[in-house]
Amino acid sequence: MIGVEEELATVCREILTLVEVNGYRFDEIGVVARTLEPYQSRLQSVFDHHLVPFTSTAGRPLSREPLVKTLLGLASLPLDDFDRAAMLDVVTSPFYLTQGTGSTRADLRPDIWRSLVYTLGITKGVAEWGRLAEPASSSILRDAEAESDEDDRTMAGTSDTSQLTYLWEIVSQLIHDCQALPAQGSMGAMVDAFLVLVKSHVHVPDLFDIPSSESLEPTSLTKVGSLIRSALARLQQLDPLCGDLSWEEWAELFRQILDETSIPIEEDRHQGVQVLDAMTARGRTVRALFILGMNEKVFPRYVREDPFLRDRQRVVLESTLGYKIDEKLAGHEEELLLFELLSRSATNRLYLSYQRADETGRIMAPSGFIAMAMRDPRFVGKPETAIPRRLTLRISEQPSIQALLSVEDLALGCLLQGHDALPVLDAMGHDRPLFEQGRATLTTIERESPELGPFDGMVGAQAPASPAATERSFSPTALERYATCPFQYFAEKVLRLEPVRRLQQDHVSPLIIGTLVHESLRLSYERLLLLQWPDGPLTEATVHSTVHAAVTDTFAAHAASQGTGHALLWTLAREQVTELVAAVVSSDQTEYQATGFRPVAFEAAAQGIVPLGSDASSVSLKTHGTLDRVDYRAESPALRIVDYKFKQGSEITASDRNLALSAVRGFRLQPPLYARMTLPLLPVVTEVQLLFLAPQWKQPVSRSTFDAGLWTGRTGDMIRQTLSTLVQGIERREFFILPDGYCDYCEFSGACRRHDAMAWWRSYRSPQARVLRKLRKQKVSDE
Repeated sequence: MIGVEEELATVCREILTLVEVNGYRFDEIGVVARTLEPYQSRLQSVFDHHLVPFTSTAGRPLSREPLVKTLLGLASLPLDDFDRAAMLDVVTSPFYLTQGTGSTRADLRPDIWRSLVYTLGITKGVAEWGRLAEPASSSILRDAEAESDEDDRTMAGTSDTSQLTYLWEIVSQLIHDCQALPAQGSMGAMVDAFLVLVKSHVHVPDLFDIPSSESLEPTSLTKVGSLIRSALARLQQLDPLCGDLSWEEWAELFRQILDETSIPIEEDRHQGVQVLDAMTARGRTVRALFILGMNEKVFPRYVREDPFLRDRQRVVLESTLGYKIDEKLAGHEEELLLFELLSRSATNRLYLSYQRADETGRIMAPSGFIAMAMRDPRFVGKPETAIPRRLTLRISEQPSIQALLSVEDLALGCLLQGHDALPVLDAMGHDRPLFEQGRATLTTIERESPELGPFDGMVGAQAPASPAATERSFSPTALERYATCPFQYFAEKVLRLEPVRRLQQDHVSPLIIGTLVHESLRLSYERLLLLQWPDGPLTEATVHSTVHAAVTDTFAAHAASQGTGHALLWTLAREQVTELVAAVVSSDQTEYQATGFRPVAFEAAAQGIVPLGSDASSVSLKTHGTLDRVDYRAESPALRIVDYKFKQGSEITASDRNLALSAVRGFRLQPPLYARMTLPLLPVVTEVQLLFLAPQWKQPVSRSTFDAGLWTGRTGDMIRQTLSTLVQGIERREFFILPDGYCDYCEFSGACRRHDAMAWWRSYRSPQARVLRKLRKQKVSDE
């Protein structure tokens, strides 16, 4: 058999055969393993699935319970300086008490509290959490919700500033109570202080009051609460033996005692199958015994000598010093003796079970004890029975097994054999319409037809009516997203999905550094223009001091609203941004002397219209964006749009080097679309320049230029065709997957079906995907 679950299921079916056919009682049957640890997670579910009653000494660690994790997080809050992740895990826990907030539980929205905290940039510390109560925080959240950048991104839920008030009330009270904890004291004082804290903030059943028989609390929670109370009582018993402890030492002891406590899987005493480990089962007698896990290095366990103290050296120490040190290789004899004791405890039947492979497919060797048992004259050995992995093969080889299957497996077997499973489902009480709809959906998903269907991203027929794509206004980045992968566009722009879990980074993220670079450049140029730059006779020291002051003010404003994170990394990031901005200003000074372009506007909102055809009656595409900088040249009037790009790679990519080719292929649509945008009181755009700020490149400041005149030639026609293809796909609501190398770091890979073989095959062979792949192979000629 393969895997732990199938091994347990096979044992359960054989137990039912013994009971129903051979007249055994459940309490006359034993199930033993060398250790029950591999079976703990599946034991109760499989036995309950087959309706086999059992008692067991196995248990699961108490520290894995969500309630216990909440208590451990509560105890560690003052030690972690109220870290953001730890604080949010505690206050968003379903066990956290919120009666003191002056609002009902229904008014609270813990699901958006993480977005609020991340938007404000709170990391840790009482001072940073205090920003929840500052008046500026509400305006920051409103701006984050209302602001639509060129990517059309918004922070979900940040406009609900009432949640900011609720969160501050909860957090402030929790911080106040945590700060009241003693920094040092006796064991009893520490336990009493923690109980006071828990009583005010966490609901723990059976911790303070013994529940009555009419308690509405789930039995599992009551059991967990009782074990927590026992753990704290054990700590209090150590009070006479311990001196004063720090809170950190007490919290570590509390964690250790919870790790050592386990919850019995089935502790009720009744006449059920005895599921025991090998050491506990010694000396017990049963009519039928199942020994699980008869694999090498499991039973017998893996025995080897200590490489630092060999067995022969242990013998010498014992004979000369009289100090008994067990020999490691004697473990082989112990394992043999243990197997002998177990095999003799079965009076009628002995079953030896081993796995051919584990769940990952790794081959496992059978134990040598099996061959030894087959040669034992005390046993009448029967041929080995191999359990097929497929349910259909098991039923075909042994049709009588259907009488022992659970109702779920029986229904599945009927479906796999092509039989009518509806009577079984009706007997189970399942919803027949829901099942028929699910089966029809599964048939559609697993079909071998090459055409894309509604479950492959073709949602046009099922989606509600929406404005035509040509009537909407698109940002360049949104169109680039669709050209990369239509499903990414669907997940981000249509469904507005967000990553389930944001990783807390120890460094300043590239997104934050890019934002700081943009703002520092804007502020630097605004101040330099007031000093008559680039025409005025400014010294290098004046320019550098102006840039340094602008960067300092930018970082200070960001720190006041969103925090700094690690102080050293924040300082290094500020120095890096200062060097980059100074290098850009110096490069622009040289560029002005050569071309005459000077900045005239920053962070300007612009709109544009791009005809998708060559004639005047063709459909037009509306676009919008925020322009980082606009440059103007008076002599030979010309207008240039500059877009900053912060890069952390080691070299420039091909898509950034050749902007015309990247535009035709749909990779870089900002330059051509920006070239079609209009600004009031300014002439037509003549060129668009991407200014790369890359600390790791040979040239930290590099430029790539797109000539607006390309719109009038063949390249312009190819760009129009690319835009038309993308807009038509969005208008027809074709959001199929397009797997490629970017899937490895896609934020929406968890919702993607690219690992489904049939979905991947249909998407790869579909004509819609071929159209987008064909765009990536286009070439442009020099014009």
